[in-house]
Amino acid sequence: MQKLWDLAAIKTLQFQKAPIKVEYKGEPKTFDVDEDTAETGKTGFVNFKNAVWHASVRKILESIIPHSETGCFLKCGDNHTRCLFPIPYILSSDYEEQCVMALIQGLGGLCPCPKCLVPSHELSDLSKLFPARDVQETRLLMTKVFASKTNTEKDNLTKEFGLRPVANVFLDVNFMDPYMASSFDELHFGSGGTWDDHLFAQFKRHLDEIAGQGARAAAVKIDSRFSNMPSWSTLNHFKAVTNISFNDGSKHRDISKIFLYAAHDVFQSTAAFQLLRCLRAYLNINMYGSLDLQTESTISEGRKAVLKFSEMISMYEPMSARSENDEVAKKSWNFIKMHYHTHWFDDILGKGVSRVFGTKINEKMHGPLRKIYHERTNFKNVTDQITRIQHQFMVSVTIRSTLNDIDNYSNKSEEDKLDQGSIIKENFYLGGNQKGLAFQDLENHHKSDSSFLRFRIHLGEFISGYLPAHGIPLPGNKAIKFKASDLISLYQYLKTYFQSLETWRPEVNRLWCNPSFYGKPRFDFVLFHATEDEFVFAQLLYLFTCQIGDGTYPVALVQPYKVVRNWIASDRRLGLLRIRKEASTEFILIQSIVRGILAPAVDDSSGSADRFVMDVLDGDLFLRIKRLYPGFTEVS
Repeated sequence: MQKLWDLAAIKTLQFQKAPIKVEYKGEPKTFDVDEDTAETGKTGFVNFKNAVWHASVRKILESIIPHSETGCFLKCGDNHTRCLFPIPYILSSDYEEQCVMALIQGLGGLCPCPKCLVPSHELSDLSKLFPARDVQETRLLMTKVFASKTNTEKDNLTKEFGLRPVANVFLDVNFMDPYMASSFDELHFGSGGTWDDHLFAQFKRHLDEIAGQGARAAAVKIDSRFSNMPSWSTLNHFKAVTNISFNDGSKHRDISKIFLYAAHDVFQSTAAFQLLRCLRAYLNINMYGSLDLQTESTISEGRKAVLKFSEMISMYEPMSARSENDEVAKKSWNFIKMHYHTHWFDDILGKGVSRVFGTKINEKMHGPLRKIYHERTNFKNVTDQITRIQHQFMVSVTIRSTLNDIDNYSNKSEEDKLDQGSIIKENFYLGGNQKGLAFQDLENHHKSDSSFLRFRIHLGEFISGYLPAHGIPLPGNKAIKFKASDLISLYQYLKTYFQSLETWRPEVNRLWCNPSFYGKPRFDFVLFHATEDEFVFAQLLYLFTCQIGDGTYPVALVQPYKVVRNWIASDRRLGLLRIRKEASTEFILIQSIVRGILAPAVDDSSGSADRFVMDVLDGDLFLRIKRLYPGFTEVS
C-alpha cells in the first residue's frame, strides 16, 4: 500500500505556500493579514483585499506571462511542434468572484456589470445593449490612476466605470480579456439567482397576499402537486417547497421547472398570473441556454426568449405595484443577475456551450477545503496544514479513481446485467421479466379493468393487421387467433434508445410499467410513432412479448392521449401543452416508442383527467415539442 501511495504522490503536484506583499495605507503588508473589524467594508480595505487576491493569482500566472508574449514551442500528440500562447480564456465564477477578477466595484458602483458599461439603474431592461468593457481603454485609464497622487484623484478617474484603483494581474497576460472571460453562470445567475432570490421569493409573497385561509389552501395545493409529481430519473422529487428554503442550485433548477405545472391555476390575481407567464419565459431562456449543443437557430431563439422574458417582466411590474401587499408592491427587478441574461448567448458564441464555462462542476470543490479547515487543522498556521492535507486528499482521490476504473471495467452495473428472459433490440431493452402468464389468467385477473376486455382477441387482430402491413406473411395465411391457454411473457422495465435532437447522439430513457415501484404504481408516459409522420402520446399499461410462429413480438398495451388543440386560454398564455385521454386503449409494437415523457396531472377543479407534457424536462424533449407542436410552449 505504501508503494502505491508513493507512486500516486509522485504524480500529484505538491501544494506550496508563497509569500506576497501588498501595499496598504502606504505600507507593504505581508499576507496573511487578519480581518480588522474596524476596517471591514471600508473602501480602502476592500481595495486592499482585492489587491491581495490579484497578487496571489500573480504567483500562479507568473510562469505563463512571458510565454503569453513570446509563445512556447511544444511537441504535440501528433509529433508536430507548434508555438502555443497560453491565454486564460474563461473565468468561471459567481458574481462576487467576477467583481474581484474584473476589479469592479460591484453593486455599489455606477456600472456593476463585469462585461459591459450598463448603468446601475438600467439592469431590468434586457432589450438594451451597452458598450462592452475594453481592455485597452482600461489599461490607459489605469496608467492615469497609478500616476495620480491622491486617493480622491484615483476615485474620480475610476468611479465613472465602476472600477477599483488596483492593478489587475490579468491585464499583464497578453491577449487576455478578463471582461470577455467573465462568464454567465446558470447555477448562480439563473437557478440560484433570478429564480431562487427573485421569482420564487415573489411567488411566496403572492401566496401571502391571498386572503383568509386561501393562502394556506393554495400552498397545500402546490405542495401536494410537487409531492404527486411523477418520478423521473433526472428530476429531483420534493414533498413540499412553499415553506422550505433550499441552497442547492440543481434542486432550484428542478423546482423552477415543476412550479409552473404545480401552480398553473392557483393564483387568482392578474399580477400573480402574469408572474407565471414570466416564469414560462424564464424557463424557455434556461432551456435554450443550457443545451449541450448549440446552433445558429437555437442561439437566435434563445436571444428571442431573453427579450420575451424582459417584456413579460415589464408587463408584470405595474401590475405588482398596485398590490396591497407592500412586499409584493415594492419588489424591484433592477438587479445584476437579471441583466446578465443579455450576455448568456454571447458567451455561448465565444466559448462554447454553457457547461464549459459554468461553475456547476467546480462548485463541489469548496466542500473538501472547508472540511479540512474545520476538521483537520488546529486553526493556527493553517496554510501549511491545508496544503499538506489537501495533497494527501488528492493522492487518495487518484488511487480511488484508479480502483473505480478497474471496478467499472470488470463489473457491469446491476441495471445492465441481463436477467433471464431480457429482450435486447436496436432501439430498446426490455427487463424486469416476470413469469409467463396465460391469456385466460390475465383476463381473469383484470376482469374489472375495461382495458383488458377481450385482450387476446384484440391482440390477435392487431398482430394480424401489423404483419401484412410490414411485408411479413401470416402463418398459414390465416388471421392470428390466440388460445386462452397461450402464454405471454410480462416485463416491467423498458429502456429506450433514441437520437437526441439536443446532442445529436444516442440517448437513453429508463421507463417503468410496474404496479408496485417502491410501494407505488408507476406507469410511465411515452411518445410513439403512429405512422412515419404522426406521433402520439400514451401511457404504458402493459409490456409483454408474444410468440407467433418462429417470431417473438414485443408489444405494449397503452392508453393514448391526444393533444388538446382547442386551447384553453390559460394554457395558451402560459405555454402549456395539454393532452387528453382517448376513449380506448390500443396495442403498439415497442420499437415504435421514440422516448419517454413526463406528464403531470392537470388536477384542476373540474376533475379533468387531462395532463400536461412537461417539455422543459430535458433539452431533447424541449426541442422535440417545439418541432412537433410549434407555438404551443411559447408565451402568448
